[in-house]
Amino acid sequence: MAQRGIAKLLKSYHLRAVKSMKFTFDPYGSNVRSIREVLYQMHFPKIVSTNPGALLKVDIKSDRTEPCMDVSFVDGHRLLMKTGNLSTLEVLDHLWEFIDTKDPKKDEAPALKTKASKARKR
Repeated sequence: MAQRGIAKLLKSYHLRAVKSMKFTFDPYGSNVRSIREVLYQMHFPKIVSTNPGALLKVDIKSDRTEPCMDVSFVDGHRLLMKTGNLSTLEVLDHLWEFIDTKDPKKDEAPALKTKASKARKR
C-alpha cells in the first residue's frame, strides 16, 4: 500500500526550490532503509531534470550516526530531517510539504493556449 502512495507522490515531485541535499547515514545501521530509498528516488531522471543545478551529496559514515537529510533551499532556509524512525513515505511527504511551499513557480498561472493565440503564431 505504501508503494502506491510513494508512486503517486513521486509523479508530481520536483526540486525547483532545492539548492542542495546532503544525505548522511551509516549503511550498517538498522534504521537506514528509508533514507536509502529516498536517496534512490531523488536520483530518478524525471526528478533530477526539474532542477539540474541541485546538488545531491551523499556522506556515508561508519560511526553509528543517525541517518539525516540536510536540505538547503534557494531562499536560504535549511531543513534538517532525521529519518531514523520514519518510513519512506513519511520522509517524502514531509519533504514535499517544504518543497511545495517554497516553489518559485507555484504562484505562476499556466498560460492558456487558445485557438486564436495559436493562429497568431503561424
